[in-house]
Amino acid sequence: MKTRSSSQSHKQKGKQVAGRQSSLAAIRERNLRKRAQASISAEMEGPPAPKRRRLLKEDTPAESVHSESTNRTVVDRPLLPTTRNSASQQSNQPHSPEQIPRVPALGSLVATATVSATATEPHLESTQGSAATAATQVEDIDRRLQSGEVSIDIVRDHVRRRLTEFDELVENHRVRQQKAQSDLAKREKEIERREKEFSRKSANLAKKEESLQKREKQINELMLNLCVDRGEQALHKLDDMFQCELCLDVLAAPYTMVPEKCGHTFCSLCILQYYLGKFHDDCCKFHQPMDCPKCRTVLPWPNAHHKRASCSCPFTPNRLADGVIEQHVEVLTASAQELHNIAKANKKGGRLVIPDTPIVDWREKGRAKIAWKARYDQGKAEMLLLTERWKTIGGDDIIMMKRRLGIANLREEDL
Repeated sequence: MKTRSSSQSHKQKGKQVAGRQSSLAAIRERNLRKRAQASISAEMEGPPAPKRRRLLKEDTPAESVHSESTNRTVVDRPLLPTTRNSASQQSNQPHSPEQIPRVPALGSLVATATVSATATEPHLESTQGSAATAATQVEDIDRRLQSGEVSIDIVRDHVRRRLTEFDELVENHRVRQQKAQSDLAKREKEIERREKEFSRKSANLAKKEESLQKREKQINELMLNLCVDRGEQALHKLDDMFQCELCLDVLAAPYTMVPEKCGHTFCSLCILQYYLGKFHDDCCKFHQPMDCPKCRTVLPWPNAHHKRASCSCPFTPNRLADGVIEQHVEVLTASAQELHNIAKANKKGGRLVIPDTPIVDWREKGRAKIAWKARYDQGKAEMLLLTERWKTIGGDDIIMMKRRLGIANLREEDL
């Protein structure tokens, strides 16, 4: 609406300017014509006639003629009536005796007529010349008027062209504005549609996230239960099937008694401590016979003064039991480590309930795993050293081994 009102106001202003310019041109033309007519009429009438000098009675015609001929500036031509109205008015008005001129003599009248005739001829010539000049001026004025009209037409055409261009610009601006408004409306609709779609997707994502959280909780609970069950099963198997009779713990590097009547399996470190504890440091002998701590089967003992055969060693590694135990320990360690990770993640805002189970101590850095690994490595290394040196081992070697293992002499009542 603002653009339409502004275009209409510009149109009205243009029309007013054109009307004013045309009226000014008409006024100028009228004034010029009046001036030309006034100048022509003034030149046709001629200059005002001077007053005639009165002739005295004493003056003779000869003297008057002589004076007029000698000095023409003194004698003036008589006044001529300019119009008929002025002449009629003069004839109708009564004359006073003072206004009636004296009638001159005949000679003076003739001389005066001759002088006036001779003086009128150049005036007529000047009148004709001024008429030609006036005609030239009129032609010049007409030419100027025509050029002024042409310039006015040019200005009018220019104003119309500019108004047309302005109307086109206004129309283009209106079209662009309408297009921009339509584009803006389309974008607003598109934004509203996207907002609705975004809100709908957000609601769906929230629902999916909630369902995923529920499923994640269920999966974590299942994994937790599975982890606990698997670890507890492995621990129960180790406690039931692979428990040492001496330390009542899981077998570490198990060794079996060789005699055909025994065959029991113990930890390598436990059986070494039991076997070497019967050795006396003072006499470097075994005072009591070696037997199985479970079934009391007599075991051979080394003779300190005779060579021994390698087959006489009473300890043999139980590789089958060792492999099974390692598998169960690996399962137990993995379950314990997974349970530890779940419990650690649950502290950051989880909703799981971590059960209190002994398998937690069997993770990589758990107390049970560290203790079992230490017994395994030490017992296996000492047992390998004993079996390798069985042929030539003496009392000093056994004493040094006892000191490394921290074994004291067993009392008679303990045996």
